Amino acid sequence: MESFDLAIIGGSISGLSLAYWLADSDLNIAVFEEDRNIGFPLKCSGIVSERILEIFPKLPKSIIEKRINLARISCGNKEVELEVNALILNRPKLEDWLFRKLRRKGITFVWDRVEGFYIREDNKRIAIKTKAREYYLSKFVAGCDGSASITRRFFVDKDPRKFYFAKFCYAKEKMPEEFQIFLDRRYSEFLAWRFPRRKYVEYGLATKNKLYEKFEKFTRDKGVRIEEVFGGTIPIGPTKSYFKYGLLLGDSCAQTKPLTGGGIIYSLLASKIASEIFRKENPNFKEYEKRWKKVLWKEIRYQMLLRNVLEKMNDKERIKLLAELEKLNVKRVRDFDFPVTSNLSNLSKFTLVKLFLKYLRFLF
Repeated sequence: MESFDLAIIGGSISGLSLAYWLADSDLNIAVFEEDRNIGFPLKCSGIVSERILEIFPKLPKSIIEKRINLARISCGNKEVELEVNALILNRPKLEDWLFRKLRRKGITFVWDRVEGFYIREDNKRIAIKTKAREYYLSKFVAGCDGSASITRRFFVDKDPRKFYFAKFCYAKEKMPEEFQIFLDRRYSEFLAWRFPRRKYVEYGLATKNKLYEKFEKFTRDKGVRIEEVFGGTIPIGPTKSYFKYGLLLGDSCAQTKPLTGGGIIYSLLASKIASEIFRKENPNFKEYEKRWKKVLWKEIRYQMLLRNVLEKMNDKERIKLLAELEKLNVKRVRDFDFPVTSNLSNLSKFTLVKLFLKYLRFLF
């Protein structure tokens, strides 16, 4: 029975990045991933801030499909424009790039689905059972296995606060320059979108229910000629992210943006912190949660408040909110991954209190 120091469950962006940060350590690491075609099936659009270039200064240019400098947010006949600095990534290429680096470093990949864990009597090793009925031992476990994480269900047993179901497609048509967000409730209580990629235009939406019905209406209304269709689940509202034998990363503990559902940058920032914890002789996994929350929690909490407000609003109220945004003269999103906290300094305390009282009824 093979034995490892660290078993990373899931070979998506969170698992691959954790292995990447630890590739030069003395740890014997195995990444468990059921799909040999790294990066697929595609479940994420891949929109990030330019922080990605700080995290990976040598990121190949081929991974960046587009740069977006303008966002249009609309509901009904009301539309506001915001300057943004966002990048559209080819996520499969990003994950394949990390995978190839890990293979060159000699990281072990177990191409199988993890279906269960067993705590050995000595409490020093975890037995990992796979779909192929193989067993492996590991001292520590990192759950990077997505929104339906079996690691979370076994070790934490608590789900994120909300789940949304996303569907998006690629279409060949005249390439827009901007990122469009549609807040019309007939499409979604979450949001719908349209933006350019390298060769295609992407249309998509996320919602809690009636996904196929809403997606069909959205694409029909926009006259979309669909080339390819993808989908995934978006967890919102982080869970406890640590346990006695390890931790959770990325979608498995809902390290995602409540406003848009994106999680690439949050996963990368959290995985860097996790790698520093695993390098310690006696890792303190509670410290991991304290540290990632210090970086991400304030932004997530504010976005959760805004998400709750938006979901309780009808279209007329959302239009008024967009008008309010215009009055505040907010014309630029400084950081696409931290849109709230990066812009709070532009608003006075009086304005913030006034806004809070005005929309207080939507919070409860």
